[in-house]
Amino acid sequence: MSISSWLTDDQLREFLNRYFAGAYHEDDWPAQLQALVERARQEVFNLEALEMLSDEVFVERLVSIYRVIVRVPMYYKAITNHPRRVRTALRYLLESDDDLTAKADTLMTSDGAHYIKGLGKTFWAIFLMALKPDP
Repeated sequence: MSISSWLTDDQLREFLNRYFAGAYHEDDWPAQLQALVERARQEVFNLEALEMLSDEVFVERLVSIYRVIVRVPMYYKAITNHPRRVRTALRYLLESDDDLTAKADTLMTSDGAHYIKGLGKTFWAIFLMALKPDP
């Protein structure tokens, strides 16, 4: 399943902005996408998992998610080679008060503080979508 390889950066940003503005609701997402977002939340995208999981288990779970969402999963080594950087980036998403655009930029632009070569918009989109918007 590919979530955003066919979307431009602007289209992805618009989609996420509309989601957080309440224009899209999880109930309207395809079942496979809902399941994947919930899986990400349960397995790795929560503060307890980020604090408690060993690097080995963290990498195993993330690579498993990565292989589902990235059409040609050839950059999984970006996760296996940099688990602490990925963990820090996910913690940033969960804890930062930055707006959605700033979060996306810091992850997806080459000069962003949490940019990791090989992990692009398709990978990060699932975690941006897993953020719970304020009602």
